[in-house]
Amino acid sequence: MSEPSPHNNLFKPGFEISVPAASPVSLVPTSSPLPSAEVFPSPSPLPVIVSYSDFSPTPSVIPSPSPETGLVPTPLPSPSPEPTPLAHPSITQIQSGLEASANADFIQMYNSGNNPLDLTDYKLVKKTAGSGNEYSIKSWKNDQASVPGQTYFYWVNSGYTDKINELTTQEVLFFTTTATITETNGIALKYQDVVVDSKQW
Repeated sequence: MSEPSPHNNLFKPGFEISVPAASPVSLVPTSSPLPSAEVFPSPSPLPVIVSYSDFSPTPSVIPSPSPETGLVPTPLPSPSPEPTPLAHPSITQIQSGLEASANADFIQMYNSGNNPLDLTDYKLVKKTAGSGNEYSIKSWKNDQASVPGQTYFYWVNSGYTDKINELTTQEVLFFTTTATITETNGIALKYQDVVVDSKQW
């Protein structure tokens, strides 16, 4: 007969096994104390260097381009101002022979310009109605006469003394010749042989 196994007693009812209590095991490892941090002194602040060039930079100087060699165009001369047109005098009144005086002839003219008018190149002429022939009444070629601006002047028959006296008293400029005119005559005022004003021409 075999001997009973001692392990069979473990499963017998009422059999107790004392197991000594184990010490609790800590799962967190104990850390070693950290070494103290070494304290370094704070560095001195660096000086701030301010450059004026940061605020007002010196502009770059661009060299002037070298002049190109070649022909230089000659500037055109300014055009000369056009001469002011000459303001010619005009014939404003004609009187030919009155019943009381056959020589009561005069021609009134007017310088409408603002400047004195040189009469050297002017002349008065008449043309007959029938033949159309032209005759001189008065030429100022050799008189060296001039008429102020905005002024009346006259040609008067040298025998028309009443008119001559009247104009003399009024200090009006007049010229005389022995020429006569009639109602049928055409009268023209010429400048360098060009008609500038006329009546019945």
